[in-house]
Amino acid sequence: ADIGETVRPLVLRRMVENVLPDLPGVVEKTHWLQPTREFVVGYDAIRGDGLNTSSQKLRLAVISKLRQYCAYPPLVTNELVEVTDQKIQVLEDILDKIQRQEEKVIIFTSWHSSADMLKSLLLRDYPDTFCAVIDGRDASDARFPVIQNFKNIDGFAVLICNTRAAGEGLNITAANHIVHFDRQWNPAKESQANAR
Repeated sequence: ADIGETVRPLVLRRMVENVLPDLPGVVEKTHWLQPTREFVVGYDAIRGDGLNTSSQKLRLAVISKLRQYCAYPPLVTNELVEVTDQKIQVLEDILDKIQRQEEKVIIFTSWHSSADMLKSLLLRDYPDTFCAVIDGRDASDARFPVIQNFKNIDGFAVLICNTRAAGEGLNITAANHIVHFDRQWNPAKESQANAR
């Protein structure tokens, strides 16, 4: 017998449309950024490191470094620290609109360094705003009080979440905006994070 058929009576699978039929549909907006010359030069320099090695392990490390570079170049190089980053500008434009609407937002990112950078940036530019991070550095039972505090804020609030740490097993329904600061290779991971 097929194992799926055997366990089907034991598994409860809830679909959003069955639990919350009045929930409005998801609206996705993609923001395309034109890279600056400095960005392209830095990207090509890192990419060249991967092309010049025969080690698969080193190539994977270079790919990870390129992903971080695309998220925010100063995460991997000091050369563009003083350059105004387009991605940060677009993020702040999005956050300004959400703040004017007095709504909440979750920002998903993949790395501790990018979460820390985003929190620092938000505390600087939105000093009176609730801003917290949920990632793998905290025990899972420490995440629920953070989510509760986020939920209890009246008005604009920001929760920065690691896509893996907060993409499964959490129910974060207080926010009605999501920003994926860096994209995942597996689209199902993003869908799962969106469903939180």
